[in-house]
Amino acid sequence: MQQNIHFQPHLRRTSGIYVFSEPLIHLLKIVLYQNNFTWEEAKQSCEKIGFKLLSLESAEKFGCLNDIFLRKPHLARSHWTSGVYFDCQEQRKFSWCGVGEDLDESKVTWGANQPPANKAGTCLSLVLAPGKMPHIQAQDCNNKLSYICEVSIFYSSAQNVEIILF
Repeated sequence: MQQNIHFQPHLRRTSGIYVFSEPLIHLLKIVLYQNNFTWEEAKQSCEKIGFKLLSLESAEKFGCLNDIFLRKPHLARSHWTSGVYFDCQEQRKFSWCGVGEDLDESKVTWGANQPPANKAGTCLSLVLAPGKMPHIQAQDCNNKLSYICEVSIFYSSAQNVEIILF
């Protein structure tokens, strides 16, 4: 049974690691890699350390990342997420493969001229640009971009999001 839980997020900095906390029982660690890989290479790199490419399936997670990245202009670039376009006969839609959820295109902040008319072979990046709100952009999956990995760990007292830069 799904429950709607209201929470007041809190952002604090500890030793260069940003921690987003709320009164739930879930820990989310996020690692940003600044080396450039194709989408598949980035996915495999995350999986090697037991993580998955970042999924932006909630407004809360997107808002937390927005707060952090607005304070970090040196991270301005495109970063691979787990978003990918499945061009299967029965599917034909974007999905967050990291969490196995379909993407509702009407609830995503898209860049200019996005999503593209021809979505085949595209994956989703989170675009961070100075002076602009972060947004999602569909790009050729063979482009080489930096990427963001995440892992969920469940605890009994609080939810935290750690941003660790490599």
